[in-house]
Formats: sequence, structure tokens, C-alpha cells
Amino acid sequence: MKKIILAIYMLMLLILLSCNTSSLNELMSKTKERFIAKKEDSESIKKTQKDGKIVEQYLEEREKQIVQADPVESVNAENLVILNFPYYPQKEIEIKEEDLSPSTDEEKEAEKVISDVKSALVDLKFSKLIDDEHKLKNEYEQLESSFHTVYYAILELKNKLWGHLRQNNAKKHKHNNIERQKLTQLGQLNNNLNKKRADIDELRIKLESGLNERTSAKYFFEKAQKTLKEAIAERLKNKHSNWSRKKNSNLLAKKARNEAENALRQLETSSIAIGQIMGRKKEVEELIQEAKSVLANFKK
Repeated sequence: MKKIILAIYMLMLLILLSCNTSSLNELMSKTKERFIAKKEDSESIKKTQKDGKIVEQYLEEREKQIVQADPVESVNAENLVILNFPYYPQKEIEIKEEDLSPSTDEEKEAEKVISDVKSALVDLKFSKLIDDEHKLKNEYEQLESSFHTVYYAILELKNKLWGHLRQNNAKKHKHNNIERQKLTQLGQLNNNLNKKRADIDELRIKLESGLNERTSAKYFFEKAQKTLKEAIAERLKNKHSNWSRKKNSNLLAKKARNEAENALRQLETSSIAIGQIMGRKKEVEELIQEAKSVLANFKK
């Protein structure tokens, strides 16, 4: 603005020097008009800004009044849960027992292993396993008792014959050779019993382990059946859901298969262990029977 006025004064000075008053008057008139126009524009801008501030203050006051008249409720946890609900609520699906049939590859694989376990249980007559368990424990207790009875009876008879032999040697008794033969036979029998004595303790440990694995196999078999049903039910409930929920049903089916495989392994291990125990048990029983026969002959 100052630069413009300075320029005007310089022009006026030049015009005065040239003595051209008409041009000077014309220049003064135009300058006055421009000055008045700029002043009006400046006042208009100031008025507009003032009016804008008044409107802004009015809106702020109005907003405060609205807030005081109708306060907004705070969003709590329940509101958040409601907002997270799906747009369309899922319809609850009724699942019946006959609907729980395997369909996916994972479910069919689990069902196959479960069927294998069922077949193995049928062959072993699993319904009688509890009775067999009690029977095996009773047989082992009887075997252990018979073994110790025969073992100490042999030792007692052996010591008795040694005493007779020492007395007869002093008298040069004619039955010394017979008693020596009996002592030799008892010594051999005693050595055989000592070898089987360690087997008695080992048989007890293996029997308990085999029976525990059999019980564990039954547990995992029943759990696999239950898990497979859960997997099928999960698939049916989430038939139209997203991929992550469908994946959960597949994981359950794989878990059911693993449980069934575990049951089958433990059942096989248990059967092998108990079979070996029965074979070694028979050897011990034969040795006990032999010892009883020897003792009976010596008492005659």
C-alpha cells in the first residue's frame, strides 16, 4: 500500500513539472476510486470474519446446550459385546445321534482306526478283561507263594541231609551214598529255583505294566470315540462358517485318530507282554511241580 502511494506521488510530481493539470486531475480521481474500493473490500472482509466468529460462537453455545440436555451414554463392555454380534444371528442346529456319521477324510481315517481297535477288543473279549485281570493277579500270587514254599522246603531238606551225612560219615554208615545222591539232586533243583527266583519279581513288574497298558488302551479307545463325535458335531454346526472354524473340526478328527492309534499300540503291547508272562509263568509252574515231586519222593 505504501509503495503504491509513493508511486502516485512521484507521478504527480512529474505531471506538475510538465504542467499538465488535466492529467493530474484524472490520475487523482482514479487513485481516489481505487483507494475507496480497496477500503470497502477491507471492511467487507473484516465484517465477514466478524460474522463468521459470531456464527461459530453461536454453534458452540448450541452444541453445549444439546450436550447438557441429552448426555451420551458411555460405552461399556456389554455394549461392545452387542456391537460385535454378527449382522445375522446364526440359527442353532439340532444334531441327532444318527447325524454323527464320518464324512471328511480325517473323520474316515479316525473311524477306520477306531474300528481296528474294536476288532482287537472283540478278539481279546474285552468285556472279560476285568475278570481276567483279577484272575491273573490271583494266579501270580499263588505262583509266588508256591515258589517260596517249595524253595524253603528244598533248603530245609538239603540242610537236614547234610546233617545226617556228617553223622553217618563218623559211623561209616552204609546209606551215605544214597544221601549223597539225594543231596546232589536237591542241589541241582535248588540252583534251578534260584535262577527262576529273579523271574518271579520280573514277572510281577511286567504283569502290572501289561495290565496298566490294557486299562490305558480302554481309556484312549473310549476317548477317541467321544472326540470323533465332537469333531463331526463341530463340522455340522459350522457347515456355513468361515475356514478357521472348519479347521477346528478337522483338528478334532485328527486328535480322535491319534487317540485311537495310541489305544491300538497300547493294546498290542499289553497283549504281547501278558503273553510273554504267561509263557514264563508256565515254566515256573513246571519247575515248582518238579520240586514238589522230589520232596514227595524223599518223604517216602
